Amino acid sequence: MHGSNVQYVVRFDGPVDHAQSRLEILRDGQVVKQLHPLLDSAANVLFASTSAPEPGHYVLHWIAKSMPDGEASDGMIPFSVAR
Repeated sequence: MHGSNVQYVVRFDGPVDHAQSRLEILRDGQVVKQLHPLLDSAANVLFASTSAPEPGHYVLHWIAKSMPDGEASDGMIPFSVAR
């Protein structure tokens, strides 16, 4: 990633409950930033925008609740911020 502002987008194969889902940035297993998904993004997308973290290696951890059954799933996506 490059730049001062970044967008995080995770797409799913069905609709998710934006209000009950979470995105968080981890570094060395510790949460460094909690993100709040936009409530009006596409039904199958978690989207958040924030300032870029400091240069280094991170993981985007997502926790999504499906609609309409509320079943939770999660995953991790590694990424790096350039120096």
